[in-house]
Amino acid sequence: MIEAYRNVLVLFLGGLLLAGLLVMEIRRRSRSWLAARIAASIVATIALVFMIIPVHIKKERPPAGEKILVLLTKGFDKDSVSQFLSANKNSVVYAEENASKPSSGFTATTIGHVAQIKVADKNAQAIHLFGEGLLEEELKQLNAPMFVFHPGKTPGGIQSIYWNKTIKLGEKWMVQGTYFNSLSSPQKLFLNGFSTRLDSVVVPPNSRRTFHLTTIPRLTGKAVYSLMSANGRHTLVNEPLPFVVENTQPLKVLLLASSPDFENKFLKNWLAENGYKVAARTAISKNKFVREYLNLPPIAIDNINHALLVQFDVLITDARELSTFGRSVLVALENSIDKGLGLAVTADSALPASAFFSRYFKVVQLQGQAAKTTRIESADSYFTFPEISAGHPMFIRSQAGTQPLFYNQQNQPIVTATVYGQGKMLATTLVNTFEWKLGGNNDAYQQYWSAVLTAAARPVNQKESWSVDPFMPFVNKPVTVQVFNAADSIPVAQVEATHIFLKQDDDLPVYWSGTFWPVDAGWQSFVNTDGTIQSWYAFDDGDYKTIQSIQKTNATAKFQLSFSNQIQKASEPVIVKTVFPPFWFFLLFLLSAAFLWIEKKFL
Repeated sequence: MIEAYRNVLVLFLGGLLLAGLLVMEIRRRSRSWLAARIAASIVATIALVFMIIPVHIKKERPPAGEKILVLLTKGFDKDSVSQFLSANKNSVVYAEENASKPSSGFTATTIGHVAQIKVADKNAQAIHLFGEGLLEEELKQLNAPMFVFHPGKTPGGIQSIYWNKTIKLGEKWMVQGTYFNSLSSPQKLFLNGFSTRLDSVVVPPNSRRTFHLTTIPRLTGKAVYSLMSANGRHTLVNEPLPFVVENTQPLKVLLLASSPDFENKFLKNWLAENGYKVAARTAISKNKFVREYLNLPPIAIDNINHALLVQFDVLITDARELSTFGRSVLVALENSIDKGLGLAVTADSALPASAFFSRYFKVVQLQGQAAKTTRIESADSYFTFPEISAGHPMFIRSQAGTQPLFYNQQNQPIVTATVYGQGKMLATTLVNTFEWKLGGNNDAYQQYWSAVLTAAARPVNQKESWSVDPFMPFVNKPVTVQVFNAADSIPVAQVEATHIFLKQDDDLPVYWSGTFWPVDAGWQSFVNTDGTIQSWYAFDDGDYKTIQSIQKTNATAKFQLSFSNQIQKASEPVIVKTVFPPFWFFLLFLLSAAFLWIEKKFL
């Protein structure tokens, strides 16, 4: 504040001084050199004022030339690195072992891990990373205040992939993902299992395509299939696909048929062949039945009540049989479904309007259509079903609370499911699936009825289940082991002979998690609390290189976001305020005063 008042006073006095000088020069009788005298008076006064008041000037300068750390990872662009190093001579360069060396004229220190970078270099003013990037845990070891990522080109190959790690015997197994063909010629993807080509797809040149490959495994236990890509005779990719095929749990099925037919006959045989426990009752006339027991000792099944239904997982019946159920039977059925029983109804006609389940399944008969073949499609699989005769085509109207499982070729639901209490109910208008069996299409028959029974089966209450994260765990990388434990006991995590410390989730006490570092690639085993073994697979560091590269690129790009402000500030010029040297004002004052003295004495 005092300095501001001082400056105002100096300017005021300087103005008075200048006014006095100008008046003196104008009143002089000699008019020669008048303009020069006025200019010299003005310059002398201004110079005198700014000898007292400091003058600040602003200058722009580039950021200080501090040390820059350049880290080269696999896939970096050599031209970009060369240009950067040419413009930044104060750079120290490191290169990962799997990264090619930079252009000639520059040297780089080869490292196997970021931990090998010197501490002084990690703390450089800025870090510039070129190539595919680093993993999250590696990036955390870099301490520079500024981080800039220069990603390389996206590599060709498998860029994303997913498959079911565990399936039931007889289920369709599917592999899906994204493949980038960076070549100018087409590539072919193969799904191989036990040296047999199971499925394939062609990826056009210079394109990115999603792919779906399917098969139905025939053996149970652990298996490692492979996904290969080839360009002519040259194999470009050969990656493992580990999964486990489990035996189907022997569900207990109660089959109630209103009359003998081929559909029920083939279904009973198929259930028995696949280990299901079946009790079947077929009406041959009023109050006369044929009873069969497959993989199950004989039990009384004439009186349908809750005590009988609670012994089974699924009840399979048809609409005409349901129409014979009295009120007490329907109440017992509703209570049983509410407690977990599954109901699968073949809607060969309209369902009984008075039954509690009828409001969920509105069966519609298509009028005026002659019998012809039709094709069905699954709502959640890529399995292709063979054509089947339509007979008298019907469909089930979609409505809130129901989920279509299969459609006809007009995209109308023909199999629909819903949840009722703890159980599930399902209705289907297909009454002639035995035609697939007669035609030798066993896979279609098994695929259809496996899906139906899975959708309707009584839920299994698991007291303990294990999983690993990420989806594709690699050796020498951290793997999160997760366990769901509904029991009161504390779970014990053991992978092979290694015990893992588990931490209980603060919000969900039934979930526990711990960290494990697999050392050897291949199958690993969890030992559950009850002593059972659950297998999972650890991939080798050389597997799925393209996916690993993309994961590093994504992690590094995300890491750079936290430095966005620093990057912007670093690229802006620095504004510096300096004081103009008073010597130059003193020199101007001397020159002006000298001119005025010389002019008055000699000119």
